[in-house]
Amino acid sequence: MGKKEFGTIDGVWRCPHCGTMGAFSDLPRGWTWLAGSPHYYECRRYGVIGRTLPVMDHPIGFSESMVKALLCGHKTETRRLIEHKDTYANVQVGDVFWVRETSSVTYVGGEFPNHHVRLYKADNPAPLIDADDNPVKFKWTSGRFLPRKGARIWLKVTANSKGWLASDFSDSVAFAEGITPIARKLFTNWLTEKSGQYKTFSDPQAAFMDLWDSIHDKPGTRFGDDPRIRRLQFRRLLPLSHRPMSYYGLQGPRS
Repeated sequence: MGKKEFGTIDGVWRCPHCGTMGAFSDLPRGWTWLAGSPHYYECRRYGVIGRTLPVMDHPIGFSESMVKALLCGHKTETRRLIEHKDTYANVQVGDVFWVRETSSVTYVGGEFPNHHVRLYKADNPAPLIDADDNPVKFKWTSGRFLPRKGARIWLKVTANSKGWLASDFSDSVAFAEGITPIARKLFTNWLTEKSGQYKTFSDPQAAFMDLWDSIHDKPGTRFGDDPRIRRLQFRRLLPLSHRPMSYYGLQGPRS
């Protein structure tokens, strides 16, 4: 059985027999798909048999600030606490996350009745006017209640590892977490001050620590408590357009 029968597209295979889809990478030289068993492959030289895993999709929540970092292409990793239940222990490389974010389903009027649109808070949507020229009020709903069909950001998992502590990080990890340079030796974590201006830091690690503590404020979970974490790395999927930093009023550093 040749592997071409699996219809590989962008790193995903689909079983022609049962329709199951799975993560796919080119097999090493000398390895072939096991005849008669579409989910298994073997190395004929050594007699080793391996199994492909089906792709699963999982919900994952991100704050408004981190959604902005995702949309601008500055976030490729997230760190999650390992508490009483390791929520992401069963996530496999090749699986897909769909992002839960704060949104609002809003009636905007128009010529069709029940004309509703879903708006996302991270987009800083401009005020809308209904058919009677009245301003539309947004009722924001937590991302915890966002249904799968309302998700617009999809992420393919490229690595999943545990056994880390919060303090196990560096500048490069801070950048992967979404810390963004906006000027020479000036960085933001996409959080805002009361004035509405983005917070800025001279050190990317300080920016990340501030971001962590803004999310995890319970005793034992703060950065200084050095809790155990799981690192999840990913890349963005699907045709959602890239957001330039200027969309959010930021200008990147000049070369």
